[in-house]
Amino acid sequence: SGDGVQCSDVDECTEGTDNCSNNAFCENTEGSFVCECAPHFSGDGIECVADEGCISLENFETTWPNTDWQSPWAMPLDGELLATAAHTGEQGIFGLQERALNGALALGQDGDSLGVWLRLDNVGDHASLSFGSSEDGGFDVRVDGSGGLSVLSWHRDDSHSILNETIAAIPTGEWLYLSIRFRDAGIDATLSVAGNVLTEVSADPGTTLTGSPGLIGTSGTAIDGLVACSPQPLQDECAMGIDECDS
Repeated sequence: SGDGVQCSDVDECTEGTDNCSNNAFCENTEGSFVCECAPHFSGDGIECVADEGCISLENFETTWPNTDWQSPWAMPLDGELLATAAHTGEQGIFGLQERALNGALALGQDGDSLGVWLRLDNVGDHASLSFGSSEDGGFDVRVDGSGGLSVLSWHRDDSHSILNETIAAIPTGEWLYLSIRFRDAGIDATLSVAGNVLTEVSADPGTTLTGSPGLIGTSGTAIDGLVACSPQPLQDECAMGIDECDS
């Protein structure tokens, strides 16, 4: 934009005038922008479809609280569905401070993976992809606005032990994509922003990793577009509560 003598670049990604898919990164370039599908999706960036073996677990497009959300999710009634917390649709969840686990699905076998969009609005915020059970505990892969990316074990009393961590500058106010992949008794996690890998971390807990996928954050975190992938069939829409049948 400008008067033809002095021109300045318009950041279509920031202004929301790009045509990238909801499941794509938008990267600003001089005079234009580039769309790139997020992990677990394929396409040209304008259209992105879920990879084979991947399904959407939650897009937060229903009212809050909602029975479809509470079952099969074990979910305290905190957090808000807000348009300002949306990345993949009209609404996302903001301020989800209690761990929510999807009890209809068990992941953790070699080749399974999870992905989610996250935004930390303040340096002190953090958000995690979780898996485990409320009875036995489990593991968090946490994005921390004040530190970086870590893998933690969590217990029934919600105490934590850090298994491994990487220190990185985490941008606030920007959408990040967190992807984790399971391998035997190990976890590999990647955090990306604008299509570029920001940091990675791996951990080998040395114990079974199978559990229900879940989410947890702090008061200033937005979460949207949770995806699960597996070489084994996952698509039981009725049990998972992602069918579109009339109630």
